[in-house]
Amino acid sequence: MLKVFVLDVLKPHEPGLAEFAEELAAVEGVAEVVISLVELDAETATVNVAVAGQMEYNAVKDKIEALGGTVQSVDLVSILNDPASALLGQRLRLALRE
Repeated sequence: MLKVFVLDVLKPHEPGLAEFAEELAAVEGVAEVVISLVELDAETATVNVAVAGQMEYNAVKDKIEALGGTVQSVDLVSILNDPASALLGQRLRLALRE
């Protein structure tokens, strides 16, 4: 099954967004990561994180916490029975626009 999660995450400034995305992409089963900056404060950044693949939610959450972040909410969950769905990237980008 293909899973898509959109998470509201509070993270420290470091690691930066690119490194944060690379670390999440390294989680077993993750096929795609899209991160959008929502708000930047003096010490933290609020970001929307969309991850898709055949991964477990707890593995993604554990990696976010290992990087110093906190999942504030799970804003969207999509489960697709067809892992070959061509709509994967489109679904992620649309999810972050909402």
